[in-house]
Amino acid sequence: MILLWAVLWAIVTIAITQSDGTCRGVCRGCVYETDCPQRGGPDMNATRKNLHTPWSDEIDLISFAPAGSEPGATVQDAQGYANVTEVKTSVFCTWEDGVSQKEFYLSYKEGLQASASVELWTVDYDGQEFVDFRGKRYRVLRSFVSDFDCTTLILSEVIR
Repeated sequence: MILLWAVLWAIVTIAITQSDGTCRGVCRGCVYETDCPQRGGPDMNATRKNLHTPWSDEIDLISFAPAGSEPGATVQDAQGYANVTEVKTSVFCTWEDGVSQKEFYLSYKEGLQASASVELWTVDYDGQEFVDFRGKRYRVLRSFVSDFDCTTLILSEVIR
């Protein structure tokens, strides 16, 4: 009888878990089935990478506009350089220090160093190239639309 229960448990575990060990449960946010709160694991919020409330961070998206002119016009200073000003747009997001292993190696292969990722609403992002967060400036290496109308930005810290 015990052997039958052990075999049944193994079959259920294999059916629930993918080949890489990630949970297939209804809940989102658990990494392994032992972390899944629906399977007796810890609380859902404790299993998140961020350990803080999603959409609680605020970043400044930075774009550049010609200084003192109507949109689309180019203003040059005495040396012939384009005169631009920073335009900051504050938006709420979910910030994650670090990136996935895949993103890290893809950027490393291109000679870049990805240091953070951020998830924000697609309607808030308009192709800005730089981000300010907690006094540091980041450059957007890659952006892609993820699930549920969210955009994920892969960022690299800019040394000033």
